[in-house]
Amino acid sequence: MLLPNATPMEKITIATGESDILGAVMNDVRKNRYVTTRADMIDDIAVLFGGRVAEKMRCGEVSQGAWNALRQANEMARVMIEELGMSDDLNPRTFGVSPNQDPAHRRAVSPERAKTIDDAIDKLLREQHDRVVKLLADNAELLDKVAARVIEKKTMTKQDVADIIADHKLRTAKVGVA
Repeated sequence: MLLPNATPMEKITIATGESDILGAVMNDVRKNRYVTTRADMIDDIAVLFGGRVAEKMRCGEVSQGAWNALRQANEMARVMIEELGMSDDLNPRTFGVSPNQDPAHRRAVSPERAKTIDDAIDKLLREQHDRVVKLLADNAELLDKVAARVIEKKTMTKQDVADIIADHKLRTAKVGVA
């Protein structure tokens, strides 16, 4: 909700019923399921960093809890750079597998080009990680309210989160805080 291009959140839960999942964010379906833009994907990567960054901010370190989200963020960044040509630092071309080709047989690139590709992926991930650190630091009160509410209720809908955000905006507008 703070990242307008991200896939809409449906619910947040810490009551997954799974022994190896501490919590989860379930996403809604995008309004346009057929076109996903670079801005959409960048915001989705930022969302994937949210749990890890929040954990680091509030617990002082990270755990394995956000490993799947981290893996998804890495894969999305790789696809953006290698397969969709969405890098500002590389010519608009692809470096990944060709359609109908086994992913294990990726196109060979020179060591220099591989480093450039890796650097572009790292840059994209670092920018989004740093963006989320700032976003959550700037909205620490909201983070704490959502965390407290999800601990209390175990599951929150997007409307529950929207209500917390709306209440926060109303109160900060009254006291002149952005």
